[in-house]
Amino acid sequence: VGAARSAAGRLRRAQSDIGVNPTVIAHTPIAVVDVETTGLKSDNDRIVEICIVRLEPEAGNGRMQRTVLSTLVNPERQMGATHVHGITTEHVAEAPTFGGVAAQILTALNGCVVAGWNAHYDVRFLEAEFLRSGLPLHLPFVCSMRLRSMAKLGPPVSLKRACEAHAIPLEGHHSAEADTVATARLTKLCLDALSERRVQRFGDLRRLHGYAFTKSLRHPVLAGDEALFVPESQVLFTRDQFDAAGHANEES
Repeated sequence: VGAARSAAGRLRRAQSDIGVNPTVIAHTPIAVVDVETTGLKSDNDRIVEICIVRLEPEAGNGRMQRTVLSTLVNPERQMGATHVHGITTEHVAEAPTFGGVAAQILTALNGCVVAGWNAHYDVRFLEAEFLRSGLPLHLPFVCSMRLRSMAKLGPPVSLKRACEAHAIPLEGHHSAEADTVATARLTKLCLDALSERRVQRFGDLRRLHGYAFTKSLRHPVLAGDEALFVPESQVLFTRDQFDAAGHANEES
């Protein structure tokens, strides 16, 4: 927690009542986030896995896709929803707590608008976890599921169905990394389609359709000292590492 507070101290928020609404979408890094949790209630349940993929603007209006953080998280409580995500108490026993990785998460989100499939869920849990760590945050975010509808690419559907519709691979559904990588590809597809419809700024999204997520765009991004800072990839404690350690123990 101390490291997170220190990192938060280095991150300053731009003071603005209009947040990212006037910001050009194509010039803004997007942090695609997926979390797996012990249940559905952010006031009681906890994050057990998180992955963040950044979509960085590049010359020619393209975007570089890069996984910057992937880790299991010890929820410091009884495990739940294993039937959904497959994560057990044993998986997270040696994983860092959220407070232990909060600084890295802040760094990964630096300068970004957040995105996710049904993003309200992921952002609600992120903000609740930061609050427990003494870091009250309000993140600007877009819901990629709704962006797909706004871009006229199809109705709001599950991540699995959207991937099937656009021939995007989704192996290991309900692992944070698999879901985030797939969501990032869908998000790029949606942003490109919206650009063709002359949706240039985040404020244009609200004028196109007043989905609830557009209210979050009044918040500024987390802004660090370097506007173009891109964090190094951090793989802290993943399922693959747990499985590898388990196999190593079995052989010894």
